[in-house]
Amino acid sequence: MSQIRNVAVLGSTGSIGRAAIDVLGRMQHSQRVTAISCHSQLQLLEQQIGQVTPAHAIVTQSSNAESQQWLATTNGLSPSTKRYLGRDAINAIVSGKEVDTVVGAIVGIAGLESAYEAAKA
Repeated sequence: MSQIRNVAVLGSTGSIGRAAIDVLGRMQHSQRVTAISCHSQLQLLEQQIGQVTPAHAIVTQSSNAESQQWLATTNGLSPSTKRYLGRDAINAIVSGKEVDTVVGAIVGIAGLESAYEAAKA
């Protein structure tokens, strides 16, 4: 029996990220979504937290009041999900030992740093 792989879906609220979560949801016997991130689609991210119950959720847009409020809330379907703000949190999580695979669905140059950190790990 193979071990379950922990997957981070960066840019989980975009079309590629949503598709990845859908596919990973059908592979629960071998894959687990352990981290998700978005830039600003907080309502959809909150739905995804309830759906996949990740260990980590990150919002990269950290400068507005809505993001700060999101950081202070808890999802009743996944109360243990740790919440973070900023790109540094993505880099720390993808380069850590908890993540086995990274789906990089962040658009354009914004996704380069996290892709580099994941590749280094």
